[in-house]
Amino acid sequence: MTKFINYLTKIFHLTRIIAKVLIFIFIRRVIDFEKLINTTHKKKYTKISKDFLIKYSNLIFRFFFIKNCFTRSLVLRELLLKSGENADIEIGIKKENGILISHCWIKSDGKYTEKKSVRNDFKLLDMG
Repeated sequence: MTKFINYLTKIFHLTRIIAKVLIFIFIRRVIDFEKLINTTHKKKYTKISKDFLIKYSNLIFRFFFIKNCFTRSLVLRELLLKSGENADIEIGIKKENGILISHCWIKSDGKYTEKKSVRNDFKLLDMG
């Protein structure tokens, strides 16, 4: 029975990896982000809004179980920068039960991708 459960677990992880690769290929081939972000021939679609990028990237991250905050922040920061928005990654740390824990989020023009209650739990690292 244990071998069967291990086999199912491996299949599940392999399926997740394949799904991520297929989504990446789909996005790269079907959606040309450079044209989408820097559209000159369509006046009403000149820029993707910050709220749109944050909302739908978080939806995709949740769908594919991407929980690593640093990976999420890097991807979202890159998308925001490509769409002409200012975006910085902020990193916070805290000590919980003797273990050092870190977390990061995006700050863009005074708006954050993480709730204030979560940000307040961490001490912000000074990157300057």
